[in-house]
Amino acid sequence: MVWKNTQRGVGDMRKKIFFILVLGVMVSGCGKPAPEKAEKAEVTQAGAQEVFDQGMMFLQQGNAAAAIHSFDEAIKRNPLDPRAYLILGQTYMRMQEYNRAIDTYTAALRAAPDQGEIYYLLAVNHGLAGNTEEAKVNAERSALLFQKSKDAENFKKALVLIQGLAQSEE
Repeated sequence: MVWKNTQRGVGDMRKKIFFILVLGVMVSGCGKPAPEKAEKAEVTQAGAQEVFDQGMMFLQQGNAAAAIHSFDEAIKRNPLDPRAYLILGQTYMRMQEYNRAIDTYTAALRAAPDQGEIYYLLAVNHGLAGNTEEAKVNAERSALLFQKSKDAENFKKALVLIQGLAQSEE
């Protein structure tokens, strides 16, 4: 009887040790990305900055089509950086392609959902496209975000936009 209890105790102990080892391997493997993945992410982000800079150069040269292509590529390489979305949306707005700007800013919200500037520009483009209700909703959201971040200058701009939208309905 004593012998069976000892064997069971050894078996239970082996299971516990095995479980601890497996858990240890899993935890240590999950802590850091593989070096090649980390390097690839850095290269992709570095490439995104380079392509973004090219887009800015194309804009300065007045080549909107090439700039749009560069900003699209920068977004593909680093979809979490809202800068390329912002400039791409502004480029579409200057070209009076308001629906494309709206689509761009909507995508930007996935990268930076708490950035008031995106909601503000989204509101402006909705207003220019004739979507007054959507413009008001986004303008109000931008004002709240600017207020929350204590950005008084942009908060005032958002309030002016809200007032302008309200007057345009009258």
